[in-house]
Amino acid sequence: MPVDRYVIDHECLRSEMEATDDLAQIANDLLFEGTTWFFRDEPSGFNDVCTHLKKELGASAEILLAGSGSTGYSLSPQKFSRAFRPKSDLDFVIISEPLFDELWSCVRRWAHRRRGFRIPYGENQWLNGRKNDVFFGWITPTELRIDSLTFSDDLNALRDVRFRWSSTLAGVGKAFPGSEIAKHDCKARLYRTREHALDYHSASLNNLRKELIGGT
Repeated sequence: MPVDRYVIDHECLRSEMEATDDLAQIANDLLFEGTTWFFRDEPSGFNDVCTHLKKELGASAEILLAGSGSTGYSLSPQKFSRAFRPKSDLDFVIISEPLFDELWSCVRRWAHRRRGFRIPYGENQWLNGRKNDVFFGWITPTELRIDSLTFSDDLNALRDVRFRWSSTLAGVGKAFPGSEIAKHDCKARLYRTREHALDYHSASLNNLRKELIGGT
């Protein structure tokens, strides 16, 4: 597979998935190698955005771009090959043990207060979801809905972390006024390690392949 991801058109990618079972290698090439499609004409712009995100989030991290901003077309099974659009989101991959563990610690402190008590169904579902996040090593900080949970004082730290993520992503455009990135909403998923990110994107490619060409 070519190193520069932005030159891999969707037919080439489909052929790659038909020719090999090593989706992890394809996912690795798409995620970790080459120049992203959105920043293909100005790679330094991507570095500037990464520096800004790390400063605002307050921790060291490896930052990548996924989705249609990375390839120029959607990798969603329902929208595969649809070109990146003027209103498309930019989906960032943020890999950081300190940032992941910060969220994990917030959830764990809340959960400890509930030990020994009967947990309402909705709260139990929420907690199981967070356990699932920890098991698979990825979480979407801006989607942590906590308004309906009890022991709210124990959630102040989690609320603050979520606000920091939301404000950071919402503020990217303001940090780069007049740039192309200012025209797009930014989203992010947080992974604890590279391995967790690779597992997630390999599984996503497997779902895409099943939709396109069948298989398991």
